[in-house]
Amino acid sequence: MLDSHLFRSLPIFIIALLAPLSRAEEFNFEKALASAEKGDAESQFLIGRAYANGEGAPKDATKAAEFYRKAAEQGNAKAQNNLAWLYLDGIGVTKDPAEGLKWLRKAAEQGTAKSEDSLGYILAKGEGVPRDVPEAAKWLEKAAGQGIARAQAQLGLIYYFGGDGVTQDYALAAKWLTEAGKQGNADAQNAIGVLHEHGWGTVQSEGLALLWYLKAAEQGHAKAQASAGQAIALGHATDRDPVTAYMWLKLAADANEPTGANFLAEYIRGMTKEQIEQGEMKLAEYRAKKGLKAPLPKPLPVVPGVLPEVAKP
Repeated sequence: MLDSHLFRSLPIFIIALLAPLSRAEEFNFEKALASAEKGDAESQFLIGRAYANGEGAPKDATKAAEFYRKAAEQGNAKAQNNLAWLYLDGIGVTKDPAEGLKWLRKAAEQGTAKSEDSLGYILAKGEGVPRDVPEAAKWLEKAAGQGIARAQAQLGLIYYFGGDGVTQDYALAAKWLTEAGKQGNADAQNAIGVLHEHGWGTVQSEGLALLWYLKAAEQGHAKAQASAGQAIALGHATDRDPVTAYMWLKLAADANEPTGANFLAEYIRGMTKEQIEQGEMKLAEYRAKKGLKAPLPKPLPVVPGVLPEVAKP
C-alpha cells in the first residue's frame, strides 16, 4: 500500500488552466478567435485559455471547454491536458473522471511531462477511477525521466512499499527519491533519510540520513523533524545537543506527529530546567525566522526520573 507513516499525503497536482498570459505572450483576442473559428488548433487552445482566465474576454468555463475540445480533437496536447482537468474537476462541464482520464492519457501519450505525472498520480491513488499501480508506475517513470519531482517522489514510494502488482525495489526507490529530494521534495527527502538510516537500497549512513531529515525538517515536514530530533538527541552522526533536539521534537509534537511527541515526553525526563528553557528560546527564534505562529500552549509532561543512556551504535 502507498499510505504510510513515512510521508504526508501528496496533494493532487492540478495543472490546469495555465497562468494568465504575460506581456510577451499578449495576443489579439478577436484575431485569435477568427483564426480559431477557421479551425486553427493552437488558436483554439489560446481562446480556450483566454476564456478560462478572463484574458480579453469575460471568464467563461463553458466556452473554455468548448474551445479546448476543438483543439484537443485536433491533437493539441495542451488543450487535451486542460480539457482533462475540466472534466476531472467538473468545471464548465459535467464532472466525469473517466472522460478526464481519457484526455489526460491522450496528452500523456504525446510526451507531455505534466500530463504523464498527473495520469500516473491519479492511477496510483485511484481517485475517481480504478486504481492501477503498475500502469501508474509506467507513466510516473516517463514523467520522472523528464525531471518532474513529484513523479520521482511518487515513483520512489511505489518501489519503496511494493505490492499492488509492483515488486518492491529499494534500489529503485533510493534512485528516484534522491532525484526528487535534490529538487526539494520534502516527502522524498524524509523517505531517503529512512533508506540511508537503515541501509535499504543505498549506503547505510547515519550522517546522510540526518542530512536528508534536516532538509525535510526545514520545510516543515513533521516526521522528518521527529527523526532529526531523535538523531540529535541520541548523538547519531553528530554530538548530542539536547537544546536543538528539543526544538525539532517540539515542532514535530506541535504538529501532532506521534513519534516526536512520544519521544519528547520521555526525553525531557533527562533534561535540566535550563536546557528546556534554552530549547524554548531556540524554538521561538526558529519560529520567528520562519514566520511560524506558535500553537496554543500545551503543558509539557513532567515525569520524575532520568532518561537512560543510549549507547552510540
